Amino acid sequence: MTMRHLATVLGASVVAVALILGVGAAGCSDKKKRPSGFPASVLHDFKAKGIESSKFEQTDPAPYGAKDCVEGQVEGLAVLLCRYEDAGSAKGSESKLLGYVQGAVTGLVRTRGKVALVVADPDKMDLRGKHIVKIVKAFESK
Repeated sequence: MTMRHLATVLGASVVAVALILGVGAAGCSDKKKRPSGFPASVLHDFKAKGIESSKFEQTDPAPYGAKDCVEGQVEGLAVLLCRYEDAGSAKGSESKLLGYVQGAVTGLVRTRGKVALVVADPDKMDLRGKHIVKIVKAFESK
C-alpha cells in the first residue's frame, strides 16, 4: 500500500467517522423542542412551568362548538381544553365553555388563538385562586 493510497483510505475513514459523529450529535440535542399539535403543546407549557397534570382524555366537543376537546386535572383542578377552527370561533364560544364551570366555586375561560382553556374548582380546593392563576399564566405565556 502506497502512502498516497493510505492517506486516501485514512482520509475517507476520518470523513466517515466525522459524518457519523455529526449525525449522532445532531440527533442528541439537549434542547427539548416544544411539541406541536393539540393538546401536546399546551400540556408541555404547563410542564415547563412546573405545573402537574393528569392524563387528558377526549371528550365530546359538540356542547362547546369545538373541533376537539380533552379534559383532565391540572394542579388538582378540573381542566377542559378545546380546539376551534379559528381564533374567532374560540373567542365566540366563551359563553358555551362557561357551562363547564357551572356548579364550581370558582372557574374561568381563556383563549389563546384557536385553543380555549377552561379551569373549574368543583371541589373547593383553590378558594384563593392561586392554582388557577398559575395555570392561566402558563397558558397565556406561549
